[in-house]
Amino acid sequence: MDLYRNIIGETIKKFREARDLSQKELAILAFGYEATNCMAGQRKISKIENGKQELHITELFDIARALSIDPQILIAHMIKMHKKQN
Repeated sequence: MDLYRNIIGETIKKFREARDLSQKELAILAFGYEATNCMAGQRKISKIENGKQELHITELFDIARALSIDPQILIAHMIKMHKKQN
């Protein structure tokens, strides 16, 4: 399970950094965290990126939307990373 969490986290981080977004900015865009609660959102993104929090499929879709990419692209990238590690 940790392998999958790590792959998911690495993928999200790669796409987030490619779009020059901070973890706080991604949390606001993906999950609607307000400025008053953005630290909680930043912690959530950090945990996801570090493989310490499970991600529901709806959250994956929210993150993909916030990154302006098709969720299938995120999933395809994760599959590619998984194949490389096996």
